[in-house]
Amino acid sequence: MLTLTLTFITNNNKKCTAAGQQAFFTIYLLVSFLPNIVAPSVASAMSSGDIKEARNRVKEALFSANFLGAIGTVLLVFFPKFSLNMMVLSRDAPAMEYAVPYLRLRGLALIPALVTSTGFAAFRGLLDTITPLKVALAANLLNLIADPLLIFGVAGPLSIFFKGIGVCGAAVAITGAQTFSGIVFMYLLLRKKLVTLRGIFEIPSWIRLRPLIIGGFTVLMRQLALNIAFLTPLSRAQAIDPTGVQAAAYGIVNQIYSIGCVCNIAMQSSAAALVPAARAKGGDGAARMIADRAFSWGTIIGTVISTLQFVALPFILPHFSTLPEVREAVKIPALISCLVQLVNGPLFAGEGVMLGMGCFRDLMLSTAIGVSVMYACLSSPLGKSLNGIMTSLLVFNVYRAFAMLLHYFKIGPLSLDRKKVNV
Repeated sequence: MLTLTLTFITNNNKKCTAAGQQAFFTIYLLVSFLPNIVAPSVASAMSSGDIKEARNRVKEALFSANFLGAIGTVLLVFFPKFSLNMMVLSRDAPAMEYAVPYLRLRGLALIPALVTSTGFAAFRGLLDTITPLKVALAANLLNLIADPLLIFGVAGPLSIFFKGIGVCGAAVAITGAQTFSGIVFMYLLLRKKLVTLRGIFEIPSWIRLRPLIIGGFTVLMRQLALNIAFLTPLSRAQAIDPTGVQAAAYGIVNQIYSIGCVCNIAMQSSAAALVPAARAKGGDGAARMIADRAFSWGTIIGTVISTLQFVALPFILPHFSTLPEVREAVKIPALISCLVQLVNGPLFAGEGVMLGMGCFRDLMLSTAIGVSVMYACLSSPLGKSLNGIMTSLLVFNVYRAFAMLLHYFKIGPLSLDRKKVNV
């Protein structure tokens, strides 16, 4: 879910919310690996007419989401300093004072966020993308309205009764929006009869959980690698200078970059559901046809996002900060992020194909090696400037795109070489 929090809060607190948001996102990534498996399995089951199998997969994912979400919530709500210190901030960082209460409130949304992801994945498996879109739009609208009200309060006579609560208001706004989204998805899953209230809390058998856990463990390893990829640049940006200018600039670039990523992730999710559905109906040939289309559309979308971001930068950057030094620090990194978006188009589409085909191990290995390449870049002089940090991220994504294309055309289950051998 997108949040426009950083747009509304003051420059002094951007570093705090960026740190708290990153800590939440890190824990979320660690426990949200199952939806990546749910969408392809539901799509395959529904396409082959096995409705019972689809229901079992959704039930197992929801149970696991509640169990893992409870562990993550305890970590974020009761041990926020530990979470922030392990992932983002040093113990004596000035931002810790504001990041701790922000993260406590933000952590309450972990289980609803996991339920939302599972529900979103289930509807993707049903090849219904309109329903999740409506829920996402409603939740983001709620967040957009609540953000300024809870941060700044209400002006005029009503200000006596409704005062803003600053950074904590930002956390309450996004937590409320994600809780709303989770409740709506739970209702929709019940109405679709993909799950029952009793089934949510029913412990699945080990025979049922075993393949889910094995596949999930591989996805988890990839999530860990991605966490390193997200956290290392952030920690580098936090340490570049004590004034916080570079950290604030990185937060702004990350916010702009994330907006484009939503579209690319949507293509990844679509490919992850459509490819296994096509394969269940028409075999590898039908799956490859859908995969080729996903690559084409992913490339087009990535190009459009990159171009739009490049054109819009002079107009949107001044709205993120009033500080001249922050505005200046953002310019070049924001341009580099345009190139990253260009790579992300085919990259995310291709990784969606790999998810749909169940190539979790290969996807994990390519991500892990990519993180090693990025870490090597950050350990060089590139890691000493924000421009170098963004360049390292570009190298990371270029490598992943290369590995994905190699897998698709040469060694994957839909590869041309494999097809010739089968003939």
